Amino acid sequence: MKSVHHPYAGWQGQVPDEAHLPMVQNLAELWQVNSLTSALKSLSPHFSVTVLALANSEAYADEVGFGVDAPLFCREVTLSLDGRAVVWARSVCHRHSRYWLPILDCGTEPLGHRLFDGSLPITRSAFEYALVPAMHPMLPQALAAALPVAELGARRSTFWWGEDALLLTECFLPAIEEYL
Repeated sequence: MKSVHHPYAGWQGQVPDEAHLPMVQNLAELWQVNSLTSALKSLSPHFSVTVLALANSEAYADEVGFGVDAPLFCREVTLSLDGRAVVWARSVCHRHSRYWLPILDCGTEPLGHRLFDGSLPITRSAFEYALVPAMHPMLPQALAAALPVAELGARRSTFWWGEDALLLTECFLPAIEEYL
């Protein structure tokens, strides 16, 4: 499998406990929620999705070995409250996935609507958590360059539809703190 190399591999099965990062403590409730879409909508009635990418992609080193084999297809979005991006998310599946490709091609509809409406025969792995460097290559350059922090709190999990996997990574952007 071809992957884009980056030395970061700090995903773990528990929420990071770095006390020096107030954002980690403030995110306590959001780290664990099943549907981040629903949780964000409860913080503001002005929720929106901006699609940044819907295209073929190579795997980042952090994505290798999670049931999503290359070649990949990805959907990258920002989730916004009141017009401010509060989460960046990347969903990846096999480029020829018969199940996930139509799900990811949902425009500005939140992916969470489709994942959690009860209509799909899916299961979800446990969450993994990390403090991801703001300059990690998976983050869009324009977004990363504008961040006032060195690390972002992030979570990820894998959704399974039979043998077909979808890896969802969600990074909390600094503007989320205004709503916590």
